[in-house]
Amino acid sequence: MIKGTAKIDGIALGEGTFSFLSPDSKLTAKAAFISSTSGHTHGWTSAQGGWSKETLLKLKELRESMERDLAALHLSDVVEDVPGLSVSPSPAPRGPSGLGEYLGTGDAPQV
Repeated sequence: MIKGTAKIDGIALGEGTFSFLSPDSKLTAKAAFISSTSGHTHGWTSAQGGWSKETLLKLKELRESMERDLAALHLSDVVEDVPGLSVSPSPAPRGPSGLGEYLGTGDAPQV
């Protein structure tokens, strides 16, 4: 191993993904270690947990905002906060997939 002083002086979020398909929301982030003086990226890191209450609250706000935007695109007479409506959608059930379902024989053999 070689030791020295890191040239990085910042971290910048590069991308993030989230999923509400399970009861516990999943949030993953990918961030770069950067040098603000040179502009170079010196490496990447990712995180999948340990989020602060503030971040989780902002994620909830983002979800609600995106749902309102999607409702404006796809619904008329929008009603928010419908009692009894599931908060998290269920993933679509998956049946057979691949070329075989189009041929009517189940999965196609590997070639």
